[in-house]
Amino acid sequence: MDAPIFAEAVSAFTILGAAGNETIIDQQSKAGDGQPLLPFARVSLGALGIVTRMTLDVLSRPWLNTLQGETQRIRLAKEADFVTTFKELLTGPTKPARLEVFFLPYAAEVWPQSNFLLLRWDVVANPNPRIPNPDVQPKSACELSHEDQFGAPLLDIFGGEWTETRIREAQTTDPWWSPVAGPAVIAAIARDEIERQAGTANREFSDLWLAQSSRVIFMSYFIELPGLDDKGLEKVWEGLDVVTGYVLKDGNFHIVAPMEFRFVKGGDSAMSGAFSRNREAYFVNLDLIAFVERTKSSEYPAELLKFFAHVERKWVSLGGLPHNGKMFGFYDPHGNDPDAYTPPFNRKFLAFIARQRSETRQAPVEAFKRYRKTCDPNGLFYTRYLRDLLEG
Repeated sequence: MDAPIFAEAVSAFTILGAAGNETIIDQQSKAGDGQPLLPFARVSLGALGIVTRMTLDVLSRPWLNTLQGETQRIRLAKEADFVTTFKELLTGPTKPARLEVFFLPYAAEVWPQSNFLLLRWDVVANPNPRIPNPDVQPKSACELSHEDQFGAPLLDIFGGEWTETRIREAQTTDPWWSPVAGPAVIAAIARDEIERQAGTANREFSDLWLAQSSRVIFMSYFIELPGLDDKGLEKVWEGLDVVTGYVLKDGNFHIVAPMEFRFVKGGDSAMSGAFSRNREAYFVNLDLIAFVERTKSSEYPAELLKFFAHVERKWVSLGGLPHNGKMFGFYDPHGNDPDAYTPPFNRKFLAFIARQRSETRQAPVEAFKRYRKTCDPNGLFYTRYLRDLLEG
């Protein structure tokens, strides 16, 4: 939690440019005007070229069990309880080194069960017993590809395509007896699967717990907090509560998986949603997923698009910026209808975010654009998405 986004652990990039040249960008690299280049390379969005090599700065792990994980379920039905509990968790003497949290918006309302699942990891300098690290060389991506292993395999707990279809339908169908009972049960099963995967990783002293995945769409936002205090945590609750207030109502969209959030430090990656001039700033990273068919985003159900636009309006109003690698931009920020929505990557929204990034967050977007042009003067890598995102 005291580290920025993962990209900022990269201390050097080798990038294949538009002219076929290789450029190494590291902590000493600067533009002609003296601007450091590493903050441009860390979240370059493909604009600078093709990354062929990276150097990561990692923490020392002298023993296999130096990093120890655990899971915990808690129930926090009210904002005051959430603030008190998380303030102690984030600033108290038992503060974990790393924390990921999953939130069930139905649990506290539908039946009295735990609505937060905590995945936490602690650094133990002198574990007892000391378990030596195994002498294992991990396989490269090329080796794995020859074994037909590409990314995480899909979960099979839902029982195939027929069940996945029923899950997608549960997001938009209200049974007469309870609009949220079905989605609540499915979300609880997903929570249990997350806990199972994390438990398996913890027994192996691994923090790489996400070994399987589901086919979903993903929206992720970074919201800067005034601090890890009452005011900051009230802001986090507000970002979660906009989902709870929506999915519990009849006739609305109902999520069938927990929300996820984590806390990260601000960083200097120019195009990151977690960019901040204050390097001590904390952000909450809020994630939201939904199950969809394999189709164009313009063909997503209207209920889904309306829901994502509703949540996104709130997260933007809290000062949030999107994760560039996920889906966002579900509405026209200049429209007058608060219920209007569009498929993702609304071009007017991208232009709006470009201004927010440079004017509100004061990120060096113009310097990034100037450097991009020197790397790719003919626009080989300058896609329409990048033009909309950078030019507005």
